[in-house]
Amino acid sequence: MAGGWVARRQTWRRYAWLYLLSLVSLLALVGCGGAPIDPPPPSGLAVGNVVSDASTVLDRRKNGPNAWMYNVDVGKGAGQNRLLMYYVLNDYGAAVSPPLGADNDSEFVAKMNQITGQYNKADPNHPAVGSIDLVDPVADGVPGPDKLYRHYRNPDDIDHFLKLARDNKLLFFFDTQVGQSTQQKEFETLRPYLEQPDVHLALDPEWEMRPGEVPGQDRGRTVASSIQWVVDQLSSIVISKHLPNKILIVHKFFQDEQWENPFKPDPKDAWSNIQPRPGVTMIICIDGQGPPGQKIDKYNAFAKGETNLLGFKIFLQIPCSKYQYCEEPVMTPQQALALKPTPVMVQYQ
Repeated sequence: MAGGWVARRQTWRRYAWLYLLSLVSLLALVGCGGAPIDPPPPSGLAVGNVVSDASTVLDRRKNGPNAWMYNVDVGKGAGQNRLLMYYVLNDYGAAVSPPLGADNDSEFVAKMNQITGQYNKADPNHPAVGSIDLVDPVADGVPGPDKLYRHYRNPDDIDHFLKLARDNKLLFFFDTQVGQSTQQKEFETLRPYLEQPDVHLALDPEWEMRPGEVPGQDRGRTVASSIQWVVDQLSSIVISKHLPNKILIVHKFFQDEQWENPFKPDPKDAWSNIQPRPGVTMIICIDGQGPPGQKIDKYNAFAKGETNLLGFKIFLQIPCSKYQYCEEPVMTPQQALALKPTPVMVQYQ
């Protein structure tokens, strides 16, 4: 009898690690519901294997509870999505440029849905996906505590609009106005958000200042090397976190925004030098104000020779009764879609 007990104890010791491993696996399965949406990347793999592994994980997620954010594919091809961005700079009820002129979340969502529906009706071959485009950081005309001529939004504001986007199955963008800071510094500030699958990025070169320059008084610029750094970082995040493609918007309001020294352009600064990277969809958004004819002429001029995907901006809230650079009549979705090449993204402010 004692010998049998000893044998059983030896057997238990021999196979205890198997029991323990089974228990850990069971607990892991039970805990999947509360696990992070993005597991850590596998270690010790070559880049090619990481990309392959990330694609496998991504395929599984395209059938999961957050499938909508993993199935977005913005591009020109038939069946690919058109991106619509709804700009948020000021608060509801502000005298200038509240979100789509709305007074509250319900009005804002209703107006977004209305515009998105118009695009889906006008071009059902490119299903429109909406997004909230939150300006943060925001450029300032005064130095501020850190002397960088920009300030950050209250985190509660970010959480509010991020939740509003998710509740309505909208993507979310940070639209950065870096002042005298740098794209690299502000990217690192936003990195925890950008590591989430539905959060994307827009850069606004008009508001990137050099020392001695002041937002609103001077014209900013962002050179190719800066944008390339952002593209590389986004690609790394997509691969390591097993995320869907990150969308990077680069606004272009003036032709000379790509030159470090506009009076002596250096070819290395040109945005045409930016190299694509896996997992990043880059779009040049051609901004412009004025009546339709003027905006179309600007789009045609900026689009000439451009190899990147293109976007277009429409200002809803610049009536001639208030502003010198008015936008009346406001272009219709049909007019925007008639542009050549057809924009894959349209932003509304």
